[in-house]
Amino acid sequence: MNYILSIAHLAIIIIFLIISITRYRRDKNLLFSNYLFYLFFFGAFYISFPSIVSSYNLESYTTKNEATIIYTASIGLYFMCIFFCFYVAGSRNASINTKINIFRSNKVFHYFALSIAVCISLYIFYVTYLYQEEIINYYGYRDKQSLLNTSFNDFFKFKPLFIISSLLTFYLFLTTRKDTYILLLIPYIFVDIFLSGREYFFLSFLVFFFYRAITQKNIKTRYVVMIVFLIISVATIRVGFSLGNLDQIAYEFIFTWSTTHIIYETDQAQSFTSAINYSFMRLFPSFFYQTFHGNYISYTSIISNSNTLGWGLAGSIVAEFLSFKNNLILVIAPIAISFYGKIINKIILTKTLSGYSIFLVTLMYTQGFYRYSFLEFAIYPFYILIFNGFWIILIDLYRQRKRYFF
Repeated sequence: MNYILSIAHLAIIIIFLIISITRYRRDKNLLFSNYLFYLFFFGAFYISFPSIVSSYNLESYTTKNEATIIYTASIGLYFMCIFFCFYVAGSRNASINTKINIFRSNKVFHYFALSIAVCISLYIFYVTYLYQEEIINYYGYRDKQSLLNTSFNDFFKFKPLFIISSLLTFYLFLTTRKDTYILLLIPYIFVDIFLSGREYFFLSFLVFFFYRAITQKNIKTRYVVMIVFLIISVATIRVGFSLGNLDQIAYEFIFTWSTTHIIYETDQAQSFTSAINYSFMRLFPSFFYQTFHGNYISYTSIISNSNTLGWGLAGSIVAEFLSFKNNLILVIAPIAISFYGKIINKIILTKTLSGYSIFLVTLMYTQGFYRYSFLEFAIYPFYILIFNGFWIILIDLYRQRKRYFF
């Protein structure tokens, strides 16, 4: 049974690759403007790959029960099959056609976006400069680097500012078609390099990649080689320079998947009602939920209480729905997630700056769906657009009034 599961996971990935390559050759714009493509793509790394490893070896870092390993790999295969079916069936209607309609660059909007983005970049550089001593002293100590990164996010708001910078950069990309605006995100990439991180670098790449994909600009080979080299370099720094440690890069996926084993074997259950309430309340500032429902306790707290490894494991999209201990929810979950993907596809078809921005931010949080929580992040891109990207909505309203198109 374990070999059959491994082969099934591998087979569906191979079929996905064949179909995707065929569609890329036919119309890469159609492929990269389809959120269901990314939904399966991330699932291949965070669900299928660790399922193949664990089911083939019948080993896990969090359990010795082979039945648990086989069951969770089977649930993972079910999720991937649903994602695959929606991807195959929905791709034909997901394209934004041949050319996107972008409102003509307005000097006032252009200089507003550029000045704000530059100010934020200078702020990031300044804070990093203030903490240069800590950055140097903490180099090579992942626990201390992690704490410093947390302080940057909590006290200096690096993460919210990065989202704003990404939206500003994306706007400048679309209205000028100049690649050089990627330099506005360089300060965040330096933070990743200094603190042996990978989040800002990866998300900056997504912003640049999505822009070039939907505008049908070729992604030059040297860009791909440079990006792959940087990703491997940053990952190597995180685990050490020894060649024997390079296999630890794969443990990002294996460790997050092992949370499904913890959740399946524990008797503790997450409240589905609380999770749904919290998910929809993410459309508003956090104090709204606390006011009406009190403090929210994530399913990841169950994982933390049961984790005996001594380091954090984050979470898994499958573990999240296993935590409700309800088979009906487990069956419906991947279908609901796929319909969410179809909604995101419909939004980008509006051909508005808001639509492109929602798609982009959702894409940026897709990794978070898989390695932390789908329900906690699904509505969050809309919150970001309303509160952090309200100026995008104003530009769209102005665009509708003036009708400035290429």
